[in-house]
Amino acid sequence: MGKMDVFVVTTPGIPGYSVKEVKGLVYGQSVRTRGALGRIVAGIEALVGGSSQAYLEEFNKARDEAIERLKENA
Repeated sequence: MGKMDVFVVTTPGIPGYSVKEVKGLVYGQSVRTRGALGRIVAGIEALVGGSSQAYLEEFNKARDEAIERLKENA
């Protein structure tokens, strides 16, 4: 199993698989920022009561990057 084939789980086992090694606590971090225009658009969306799709997309990208970095650190 390569670095990108690491199972990331919060359970003690995975049905159909045997645990060969427990890594313990591993982490991955990602920091993303919005440009000035993106912040303005998000602010306008917040004023009219909508959810900020732009921020949601950035959050999802940051989460995906953090999980990939977690796998690299495992």
